[in-house]
Amino acid sequence: MAPRGLGTLVSIVLAGRLVGKIQGRYLVAGGFLIYGYASYVLANISLQVSAGSLFWPVFFTGFGGGFIFVPLATLSLGALPREEMGNATGIFNLMRNVGASIGVSLVSTLNERNAQAHQTTLVANLTPYDTRYQSSLQAMATTFAAHGGSATAQQEAIGSMYQTVLTQANLLAYLDGFRFFALVSVAGLAGALLFKKIKKRNDSSPAAAH
Repeated sequence: MAPRGLGTLVSIVLAGRLVGKIQGRYLVAGGFLIYGYASYVLANISLQVSAGSLFWPVFFTGFGGGFIFVPLATLSLGALPREEMGNATGIFNLMRNVGASIGVSLVSTLNERNAQAHQTTLVANLTPYDTRYQSSLQAMATTFAAHGGSATAQQEAIGSMYQTVLTQANLLAYLDGFRFFALVSVAGLAGALLFKKIKKRNDSSPAAAH
């Protein structure tokens, strides 16, 4: 199982046990805190990061997400009469799915635009007047010439340099995305504390009898 899925599974089980013992708004705030911290850690990775170093940050993104959505359902529906619970549950699930779709589209669009912006910035430094660029390009061309001949060595070196630029631009775009998630988590943490305390439902009430 992927680290994120494992973290989500663990948090769902744990949050389900804590919902009746700890106020839901504190659980949601804690979920945003965990998710925001994990996003902040991921926003500082580099291309040299190992798979093992990514396990716990990715695990805690799933763990924090579970602590957000499980108590959020209780906070959203807990104060409603039982006769309205069916319709409210349907609306809640609909809005959650719509929000997830919009969120995925928004993040994908921002990632593409940020990658293009970073690519433009990086390419601006790759000029014939940049000595470091020329030295790197010449070294790569020499390597390609030694392995495959000098006829296409220069073109291969330029192509390899371009792939490096694309990789760096995509990495910077992902780091921007993780910073965005960290900021959203701070806003979500503050918003979660504004929820009202949900009182335990009295099953012996007249509304429950219907």
